[in-house]
Amino acid sequence: MLHFLTIGFLDKDAVRVRRIVVNRPLPPEVFELLDRYLDEPTGPPKMEGQAVVITPNYIECPWMALRLNKTGEAFALAAQNTFGCTVADIGHAAVITLYTPEEKASQIRAMFGAPDKKAPE
Repeated sequence: MLHFLTIGFLDKDAVRVRRIVVNRPLPPEVFELLDRYLDEPTGPPKMEGQAVVITPNYIECPWMALRLNKTGEAFALAAQNTFGCTVADIGHAAVITLYTPEEKASQIRAMFGAPDKKAPE
C-alpha cells in the first residue's frame, strides 16, 4: 500500500473525506525548505528516488511504500514544526501528526510506564 504526505495549509475536514482544500497558499520559505530535502537541485523533484509533486498550494511527497521514505517524513515534520503546515495522508483520509525521534521515544516510554530520561545537568 502506498502512502503519500500532503503538506500545506489544508482544511482538515476535507482531508477526512479524501479531498484537498487549501485554506491559503504556501509561503516561499516552504519551497526554500523543500530544496534542502530534494535529491538533486535540478531535474524532476525527487526524494530518495521517488517523485515529489509541487504546486503553489501544497506539496505531496512519498512517505511509505515498500519502505519508509525518511526524507519525505523529515521534510513534512520540518514544515509542520516550522510553518504550522497541516500534514495529511489524503488517500487514507488522515491528518497526520509527526513527531521527532525523541518525542516518539518519550511516548513509547510513557505507554509502558517507564520514566522519561532527562539530560544530565
